[in-house]
Amino acid sequence: MDSVPLELQKLVLWRIVGAFFAVSFLYLLIIGFFTFSVLPRYKVPENKRPPLLPRPSFLSRGSFQALSASNSPESLPQKRKNGFYQQPNNSSRYLRRDSFDVAKRRQGYLVGHRLALAVVVVQFFREIPPQLGDLSVVAVIDRSTEGLDGAIGLKYENGRLVGSQDGNTYTLVLFLPPNLRNLEYFTVDAILLQSTGSEKSPRDFAEFGKTTPSDAFDDEVLEKINCCQSDRATLNRLNKRSWRLPAKPAKWLPSQILQGLHFLVSCIISILVCLLDGLNYPIWGTSLVEVSAFFRQLDLRLRQVAYFPAQFLFYRNSAILTDPSSDWPHLLQLPLYNEKYNINNSNYINLYNSIWLIVNDILIGITVYRLASQRANLVNFLNVNILSEMALKYLRLLVLWVASEHPYGFKLNDELGKFMGLMFIWTLDVWTLVFDLVLEIALKEPYSTVLAGLIKCICYMGVLFLIAAFTDYIAVVTLHIHFFTIVTTKVYHRQTEALKSLWQLFRGKKYNVLRHRIDNLDEEQFRVDRLLLGTLLFTILVYLLPTTFAFYLLFYAAKAIIFTVAKWCAKLLVVLNMYPLFVLLLKLKNSRRLQGGIVFESLGGSKSTNWLLMSNKALTRDEIFVNFWHVLRNEGKVERIFLNFAQGRPMRVRNTISMKFHYLRLPARYEMLRDLWQTRRPT
Repeated sequence: MDSVPLELQKLVLWRIVGAFFAVSFLYLLIIGFFTFSVLPRYKVPENKRPPLLPRPSFLSRGSFQALSASNSPESLPQKRKNGFYQQPNNSSRYLRRDSFDVAKRRQGYLVGHRLALAVVVVQFFREIPPQLGDLSVVAVIDRSTEGLDGAIGLKYENGRLVGSQDGNTYTLVLFLPPNLRNLEYFTVDAILLQSTGSEKSPRDFAEFGKTTPSDAFDDEVLEKINCCQSDRATLNRLNKRSWRLPAKPAKWLPSQILQGLHFLVSCIISILVCLLDGLNYPIWGTSLVEVSAFFRQLDLRLRQVAYFPAQFLFYRNSAILTDPSSDWPHLLQLPLYNEKYNINNSNYINLYNSIWLIVNDILIGITVYRLASQRANLVNFLNVNILSEMALKYLRLLVLWVASEHPYGFKLNDELGKFMGLMFIWTLDVWTLVFDLVLEIALKEPYSTVLAGLIKCICYMGVLFLIAAFTDYIAVVTLHIHFFTIVTTKVYHRQTEALKSLWQLFRGKKYNVLRHRIDNLDEEQFRVDRLLLGTLLFTILVYLLPTTFAFYLLFYAAKAIIFTVAKWCAKLLVVLNMYPLFVLLLKLKNSRRLQGGIVFESLGGSKSTNWLLMSNKALTRDEIFVNFWHVLRNEGKVERIFLNFAQGRPMRVRNTISMKFHYLRLPARYEMLRDLWQTRRPT
């Protein structure tokens, strides 16, 4: 067998080490770029809030007054006193003017909702309007409460609205009326946009604990506050003379077009479900999704597209999920962690985030194809200079080095080394011939045209599919390394297990297979002939172990490098598939739509009146990215790599498919999407 020059050995090792560190540096560079360059650009500077106040305590005869800042009869002072406002930015924001001057509302009536321990003000009127609908006069300002049962008397003192001196304690809470049509609302439960399957309840993120019926701040009060703008619009229409109820609701699309669109979407969902069934159909105990990264990406994309119509339905009508009589959450096995308005908002955000990422994926894929088509030698460089050199030629040199030479002075068994080396060299030569033959055929017509068209189709599907196809291509080209690793791992594992059994024999013990424990040997079993035979076998295996370990270490390291490349590709797929891009843009545009709880700020007080400012707490960057980083860290993670290496067991990559489906809020039973859509008839 030909000997390998020492200079060539060093060159091969240095190239492998250099390639490993180059890829590691590239990975760290990408992570550092996202962490320190991209993410800080989306960071929204937030005011430092004072410590959250405990829940306001009310006397038995007290009242909870919720007033709209934009329509409040109270005029906040223009000049801020020292220590009075703890957040001047929010205070100034609540000084918006309406169609009439706030400063002139010195006398009038407040119309709104009267609840058990709270009053929610909807609108201010100088005179009592003729039509109040479901509302009532809940308070008066500098006027008599005679004839108004239950109305609260308020007045101005030093330019601020206070309760009348009747022995009661009042708490006036100012708020900016949320726009429900724009998915703005108040909630104590933080919205959960993504999950990883470990969350139990959205109540874990609430600013307050569970409310009791005696609390003046409960779900009923929040519901009235959230409907403040719609109640105000209804009240204004009721008192407008020219306003009339329409005879029939207007339809912006004819029923025939709606039925046609409904039938078209139903057909598309049926086709997608059939494709998903084909991808997940088991063949010889496995499926295409389990063995191929490309088909896993295709399965994920088809699930997303098939779920889009149902996700749009849940966004438009959350009663499909929240209705106690609805079985769809159970039938779809859909993870639900939100409640009420958070369901609509989370479905809206996740829907458009997925659509945005898919569009970006396709655009990047088209751009990559346009750039790669101008460099025709790129594929040839990948095949010849990287894969053929590293996975075939350099590996052959390393096998020759381990088989015929004594690496770094270690004494190996020449006969066993030559036998294993010849076996691996013969397999490598055959695989090299097959690889070169396939490349030669692929570069000829008409196969080159077909291959170019296939690459174009993959790029137009998106850059994610191109990365997944590249991962599969690497796995196919390095298939011989996979089998080499299996063979050497089996041999090393059997050899170490035999050595452990023989070592127990010398100690007069044996391993009980049935009870999974170590028992003592009987005197009849512990004989001299058995001990002598065990000693001979133990000595032979000990002397052969370094040679077996050398080949085992070589191919295990080669497999680890392949796993590392596949891991970085998988992490890149996670970034392009699940990055919360739309959430960051929404945080920049309107952070009030990312509800993270409710914050109360003290605006001072007097003898009988306390003033609070209620506002939404937007989700922070850490709260937005917490689940994303969790999925990214676990993607491609090899479990117990050092322990498995010592025991001679194969490397196992953590399965994160279920975690990805939970993160994207995809239903587990995708086949029920077709039935769900068919039951929703167009109206």
